[in-house]
Amino acid sequence: MTTERELRPLPPAGYGTSVELLMEYFLGEQINADDHAGMLGMLGRPPFTEPQIVSALQEQLKRLSSHPQSMTPQGDQVRFAMHVAVAKLLSQVASDVPEAGAIPAHVRDQVQRVVASAGGINRDVMQQLKVIAAQHNLDVVTLAQSLTARDQSGVGPAPQPKFAPTPRKSTMEPEPAEQAKDPGQAFVIAVGWAVGGLLTLLIVAAVVIVLIARSPARGKATPAAQATAVQTPIAVTTQRSGRDGAGAANTPERTPVAPKLTPAPTPVNHVEEWPDIVRRMNGVALEVRTKNTSALADFSKAYGEMAMMWTQAPPDQRTSGVNSVLEVIFAASPSAATAGDLQMSLELLGAISARSAAGAGPPRADEVVPAVWTAGVISRLSRERELNRTVVRQIDAIYAEIFGAGGGGDSSFESGAGASLIALASRSVPPAPQMLDQQVAENTERWRRWLEACRSGSPSPVFYTQTVLRALDLLVRGPSPARDESVFNAMTSLVCAVTWRQDDPTRRWLLERFDSASCSGDALSVLTRALATQSGAPGVDATMVLGMQASDAARAQLREQYASVWAVSAGPAREAVFEKWLAAANAELDHNDPRDDPFIKGVQAVSLARLCEAAWLLSSTLTPATTPGPNAPPAAVPPANASASAQADVELMLLDPDSGLSKRLTALANGSNRPGLVNTTTEWARQYAEAAQRVPDRLKLMSSLSATPTFVEARLVIEDACRSSSEKVLSAAQNAVKRSASSPAMVAAMLEALPFVPQTNQNTELLRSLTASTQIPNSRDASWRVAARRALVERLLEMLSGDSPVAMADQIGTAMADSYRRMLSASSDSGHTNDGPQIVAGRLIAQITPQAQRIIPTGREPLSISAIVSNKAARERMASGQIQEFAARQATLLELLAYMTAADRPLEAERTAQILSECALERQRATHVLVQVYAQQRAMLQLWVLKLAPTPGRTAGGGT
Repeated sequence: MTTERELRPLPPAGYGTSVELLMEYFLGEQINADDHAGMLGMLGRPPFTEPQIVSALQEQLKRLSSHPQSMTPQGDQVRFAMHVAVAKLLSQVASDVPEAGAIPAHVRDQVQRVVASAGGINRDVMQQLKVIAAQHNLDVVTLAQSLTARDQSGVGPAPQPKFAPTPRKSTMEPEPAEQAKDPGQAFVIAVGWAVGGLLTLLIVAAVVIVLIARSPARGKATPAAQATAVQTPIAVTTQRSGRDGAGAANTPERTPVAPKLTPAPTPVNHVEEWPDIVRRMNGVALEVRTKNTSALADFSKAYGEMAMMWTQAPPDQRTSGVNSVLEVIFAASPSAATAGDLQMSLELLGAISARSAAGAGPPRADEVVPAVWTAGVISRLSRERELNRTVVRQIDAIYAEIFGAGGGGDSSFESGAGASLIALASRSVPPAPQMLDQQVAENTERWRRWLEACRSGSPSPVFYTQTVLRALDLLVRGPSPARDESVFNAMTSLVCAVTWRQDDPTRRWLLERFDSASCSGDALSVLTRALATQSGAPGVDATMVLGMQASDAARAQLREQYASVWAVSAGPAREAVFEKWLAAANAELDHNDPRDDPFIKGVQAVSLARLCEAAWLLSSTLTPATTPGPNAPPAAVPPANASASAQADVELMLLDPDSGLSKRLTALANGSNRPGLVNTTTEWARQYAEAAQRVPDRLKLMSSLSATPTFVEARLVIEDACRSSSEKVLSAAQNAVKRSASSPAMVAAMLEALPFVPQTNQNTELLRSLTASTQIPNSRDASWRVAARRALVERLLEMLSGDSPVAMADQIGTAMADSYRRMLSASSDSGHTNDGPQIVAGRLIAQITPQAQRIIPTGREPLSISAIVSNKAARERMASGQIQEFAARQATLLELLAYMTAADRPLEAERTAQILSECALERQRATHVLVQVYAQQRAMLQLWVLKLAPTPGRTAGGGT
């Protein structure tokens, strides 16, 4: 269970963060960095022995490894501090070794004989000195020092400084009295005098080497290097080399006893290479198959390391990592899974979803890279439908939590990662300016991690460039970079992250931002500044920067400069797109359906609204021109600088202006879309019945079943889906039922067969998929059949009632809301995608009213702003219901548009007032509120035509 301490925000890494703060975060204790023993959790006062120090280090490293954030750079910083503390304490142990005088005489004599018999210091002599030191519980440094100490009393050598021994006679030099007493010893003394000078130099060098090995490391050292120095004791080797074998054979100690060494501390598991993690994950799959109790913990740890390090792996190795995760899931979910297997599978999926960072708010910086990895893995897992059904449902639930209703693409890692990157980018754009330094630092780091994940999301450079440009689109619609430093930093980083080459879409994207009204001058200034001064884009210099308060003329001039330097063509002819819209608008205004059917009028209102939306797209990128004077002749004013994306959107709208609602309404009126509930035998049903027990024939026919089967066909399929004795036919029939779950005939057939349907888990899942209901209980529940019947009846009534012209009202409202919503700015419509048309219309009024108030009135407007506000309040008080409320707000939008049109075209003020009067008369004659909606939307389109293209001899209403 995650403790409160583990939920605290992780301090930032680097030299600016104190060791005390990191120790308190990971270990929960306030420790002074100068207290080396306290950092290792050691009580008492120094000096401590080496085994005590090593044991304390082991315990602290175990505590640190148990923390969820132990594998972060901050955790490594704590490990480094621990190893520094160990080195300091060990240096005190080395400085407290006993003096040379404390070595017994017989041990000193033994050391001297070993050195003399070998002819000097070599590697074998050093190994024998280590053995002698271990036998007598002495330090090897002390033994080495004893070789350079002069025996002045005949009892032992005098103490000598350890780091700078003074030059004295060799330890082989005897006193003159002893030389006369013992002739046998004279030979040894002579030999000592012969090699004494050389021995002294070699021994001093050996002492220095040993002391350096035991002293704390100088300069910068990595945590791994210090861990090796502290945790790995010196090994004892008794094998001699060929060169020194003869001398060693004369030593009295032929078979030295291995000393008792302090056991090495357990090394910290800090995997640094991607293939190592993949191998560990493959080992987890084996643990799962063998029911190893530590499999879940090992999987969580390996998966966490994968999620943090996947950006460092090449694409092929990353794919092998994804496959290893899938292998673990398959190992835990066999075809005949037990309750324990299912529990393990769900726990493994829970460990995966814990890294998804799903939610509405911005993710933490350290959650971005793991979240993209998890989204890719879940997207890839969603393709595996042969897993246990419970596991598949859990995967689908995680998938929906991460991607929402939009989905993650084609069930590949790349598509899931791409969808996650866009979602995380959207969540990372602050809704309001952030002024605190901590918020700015966190958001800047978040975008840095986002770019890291984006570079590794797919090997395709097109994927990377397009994803970065989509993120930039989100940023330019966010808070002003002049007020939010984090937005400024993010935009600068993203601009510098792409190449701006001739063959990628970046150049045309920037030119479209010059044309787009949704890109503010502040945002465009930051884009061009980063592009000109930091990106290294070809052909761009420091003079090509737009000022923060630049005029529209300066903006248009700089755009032309960029287009000229980059040789970017203007794209499709703008005049041609405008002419297409003008022709479609006039054709719709000329069309007058004599039928007074409210649903027909509602569908026509949708067509009018989408044409108005197209006009808004074309006009939103206009450079404001000087208002024509009273003597200026009326002339066409095409949107000369409309962006290419706006033109493409307009052309798509013109292909299907009513979103297919007219075709659906015609089909419903003719009854061609009625459900096939008639009990008539079809050719497919006859062949399927004749197939009887021929399984291959039935499987072939099942694959050719229509998505909208008749009632007879549905009954045959339901019978096999619920009761077939063949496993293959049963599975194929259940898949066919799920494919046709939206067919009323299939639901009706299941309702008829329900009294004879076996009460099994498979049939329960089939009913849930057919009714889209989670209210059906477990198959062992006594109320199972009653709940299933209720769900089937509700589903069938919903499908039949929705298949009528009356149901068109909801679809008309949804289409109107979508059209109005697309005219809102990104900041006005953030997070309101499911609101009704009356709410969207209210937000559109709030967006347009300030623009209208800034216009200087000419005195020719049909209504003043105060009159429009007063009329709005009166209409909304009288409105009852959502449709009437929408109609009331639509009338306010019409009056605002008339005010702005008359102010922009003073010569057309009289025609503007006439359009409003004709609309008011049609509203009074209307017999249904949808007819009123149609009349007001038609008047809006008339005003748009008048505003954009008043031509000689042709009125905006379509007459001559």
